[in-house]
Amino acid sequence: MNITQERIDDLNAVLKVSITPSDYKQPVDDALRKYSKKAKMPGFRPGMVPMNLVRKMYGKAVLADELNRLVAESVDKYITENKIEILGNPLPKAENEIDMNWENPVDFEFSFDMGLAPQFDLVLPPPHDFTYYEIEVSDADINTEVERLQRRHGDYINPEISDAECSLYGTFQELDASGQPLEGGITNQSFMLMDKVKDPEIKNSLIGLKSGDQVVFSPFAALQNKEEVKYLLGLKNEDGTDTNKPYRFTLERINKVTLAALNT
Repeated sequence: MNITQERIDDLNAVLKVSITPSDYKQPVDDALRKYSKKAKMPGFRPGMVPMNLVRKMYGKAVLADELNRLVAESVDKYITENKIEILGNPLPKAENEIDMNWENPVDFEFSFDMGLAPQFDLVLPPPHDFTYYEIEVSDADINTEVERLQRRHGDYINPEISDAECSLYGTFQELDASGQPLEGGITNQSFMLMDKVKDPEIKNSLIGLKSGDQVVFSPFAALQNKEEVKYLLGLKNEDGTDTNKPYRFTLERINKVTLAALNT
């Protein structure tokens, strides 16, 4: 058996495996003898079928199996011993054809395409000093994060009385100078989170409410954030409405998140 490697370029090569009858004859004969002990044919006792008939029946299949085994083992051994770094596995070329001629044993040649791993030099940058930071997390930060997670995984309830941790759903109505709903004015239903209310006096007026109760206040004075006020009143970005005017808020529903229990 002879194996040669032909380099096509830096990334491709062809591996050729030449096998002579002396390489495969003995393994094939041994395999056929095993078959002859099990072969059954009318007119012959089990295990007594003549070798020439066994060869005629099983010879081509046995030869193909032995050639596949010999080639696979020799290719793997060659690649390992020569430390060839390849990508994937060698691929048999399409022209690999076998002439099954038992009368005149022949030499066989198998060719395989191989993808070679590229060679490169890794140049590392010069050593560099980095600042190592030790991060200290305060108990307050930990408690805040724990509470955030508890709220995230908590349950929603609808209490009858509002408190400082609720969200209030209801209707905002724009009022005129006399404190009555302005004809053609803004009316909008939305949620208001109590923790968004910055004015302490207005926040206190929103605590202890039940469904149907009404409170008059300026949304901008309460939230002190123009974008959040626009959400409450359903205003578009280009709307120039005065958000500092008093509005009547009628409470319709109270929502609250109960904190999820801490467990191990």
